[in-house]
Amino acid sequence: MVVTNGCFVDWSQLASELDFEVIAKLNSPLLERSQSPGHSFADLLAPLNRDICHEVIHQVELQLQVVTQTLAMLESQTFDVILQDMLSTFALKVGEILNADRTTVFLVDHNRQELWSTVTETDHSTAGIEIRLPWHQGIAGEVACTKTTINVPFDFYDDVRSGAAKKLEAQTGYRTYTLMALPVIDQHGEVLAVVEVLNKCLPDADPRVPLIHRIDLQGFTQADEVLFASFRDVFRLILESSQAFFQAAKRQKSATLLVKATQALNYSGSSLAATLHRVKQEAQYLLEADHSTIWLLDRDRGDLWTDLPLPDGTTHRMRSPIGDGYVGQVAETGTILNLPCDVYARPDSQLAQRVDREGHYRTYSLLCMPVFDTAGQLIAVTQVFNKYRSGISPISVVPEPANVEVPTCFKTSFTDDDEFFMLAFNIHAGAAIERALKHEQLQAEVAQLQAENERLKAQLSH
Repeated sequence: MVVTNGCFVDWSQLASELDFEVIAKLNSPLLERSQSPGHSFADLLAPLNRDICHEVIHQVELQLQVVTQTLAMLESQTFDVILQDMLSTFALKVGEILNADRTTVFLVDHNRQELWSTVTETDHSTAGIEIRLPWHQGIAGEVACTKTTINVPFDFYDDVRSGAAKKLEAQTGYRTYTLMALPVIDQHGEVLAVVEVLNKCLPDADPRVPLIHRIDLQGFTQADEVLFASFRDVFRLILESSQAFFQAAKRQKSATLLVKATQALNYSGSSLAATLHRVKQEAQYLLEADHSTIWLLDRDRGDLWTDLPLPDGTTHRMRSPIGDGYVGQVAETGTILNLPCDVYARPDSQLAQRVDREGHYRTYSLLCMPVFDTAGQLIAVTQVFNKYRSGISPISVVPEPANVEVPTCFKTSFTDDDEFFMLAFNIHAGAAIERALKHEQLQAEVAQLQAENERLKAQLSH
């Protein structure tokens, strides 16, 4: 029985109950028909009979329990944590079967042409660094592109492709001696994930001795590849179904937040200052980010402006020409700019760093998007800064710009879903800002008329 803790499934216990090698050998009509499109639930259960019932019923029970618990998570705010916990648990199981010291599962982001995963910062930490690799970079990228396995024997550092790993391991303190990277292909022939197993260890090696003394110098073998292939389909099914459920749950949560955020804009008041404050506040809440800024378009001057808050509670008005910096680029092109962590690593981040210094802030990740009025004309540009990692406690004060170390809670980036929901939010934000600007313009005209009326009264009295 799978144990749950609130909305959490105990993936460690689930993995211990799933025997990949046994499941992979099952010739179950139920499994075969579940992969065929166009079948109803009645069609799925039709081949189930007394002879094969006991063979598959336990695995079906486990799958249905996972489905039930996943659906119960629709109102939870911990999807990323649960998915990462599940991936880590099954990575450990794969490592156990292949006698690997470490296993990393790289998920494929087809929209961004990237592979992403998290790795621990040190052998003694539980927090992780989110790493994103371009589609064609490194051994994992090569496996994703070619859909073939790569097996590098001892010593991995002698391989010409080890450069990126050396840089990463200089941060994590780990050392790779042998490596095998294997693709996980979905039923449509697309790469779903890449599994990297590191450092084949000798059987029954004492985990307390240094890693180099536990290494099997023969490395991973063809037998290991065959063994992984025997349970790869099980892993694929688990990964596909879990990702689908979690994505649906996350999107439902985001849709709920979007409705609340757009409704809140209706109560932002008529003043421009109150409207801008509410838009920034709701944008941060919607995307789970630390900070946001709105740059308004000044058509007369041909630039953008914002009031930058300072630590002492005052504001400093800044202006940016259209075309300059990230906000100027978005204003000029009308397109989305999504910069992953760490923005300061980009060679074109000098202007962003200068703005940070003036505002005593530090940008790690940035989502910059255009805002249009009801006529479809650019009216503003929104910037949302520093997305929080799920499950990691946020810090109370963002470090000064000179601090180069990225806090654990900010070691993540804005996603495609963030772009989608922010795009929908900006439609309502644009209407609210347009309404506030017209109200401010109307107030200015009324004030001008009143002043003119007072002047005329003064003249007539003389």
